[in-house]
Amino acid sequence: MIRINKRRWLIGVSSCLLLGSWQQSTAVVLDTRAYTLGLISDYIGRSIVPTSSQMRHRIDSFYQDEQPLIDVLGTMLRSDHYAFKLAPNYQANCLNCHEFTILTSPRLAAQLNSSYRFQRIGWDEDENKTYMGQLSKPRLYNDQARLSFVAGAYARYGSHQADSFFISLANSTSKYSLLLKSLKQLGQEQIVANMRPGVPVSQRIAFVPEGKLRQYLQAQNPIVDSIQARNARRNR
Repeated sequence: MIRINKRRWLIGVSSCLLLGSWQQSTAVVLDTRAYTLGLISDYIGRSIVPTSSQMRHRIDSFYQDEQPLIDVLGTMLRSDHYAFKLAPNYQANCLNCHEFTILTSPRLAAQLNSSYRFQRIGWDEDENKTYMGQLSKPRLYNDQARLSFVAGAYARYGSHQADSFFISLANSTSKYSLLLKSLKQLGQEQIVANMRPGVPVSQRIAFVPEGKLRQYLQAQNPIVDSIQARNARRNR
């Protein structure tokens, strides 16, 4: 069962959730902006093309295995009255682009982009100026926002085993350090951070969540488990 209150998302999930069948057990309040900030890609930073409406309004592109996350995020955006569109990523001369879905939302994209400091890096194939950004003003002013931010990152990049939870990133320029900072601000003490050089750079955070954070992350487990199950079926 999902209940919405203004710009916050209340979601309850039972431990016996099967294939996206939601049941109410524990209420978790998610801030849509902070949650989305946590889940959008930070691979080498966030890129935008201001003169392209699609790129300017782009939230992110999602692989087909991430459909459970798209469904939940769409519910949140509709409930918070964000205008948004989902469209296949069809591009000429691209073999697997059709396997991705692009989410755009003018108002939410503006809110997310305001959290970044952008620098021009060049031009795209249509001679539009392109910019790359790093998180500089995330506006995670309270525990509510920090919990939502970590939950969003975990929903897309997380895994769990027994009492341990993991968030794995690659080539993150700013989200990795902000996640560590947020976890410490939330009072998490058992944190193991590991950055391994390579192509790409591998960044992994392992921790044992406590209190409210455990509730928030457990509420994301149905999304995490469903994405992993889809990925496993595809790779058989």
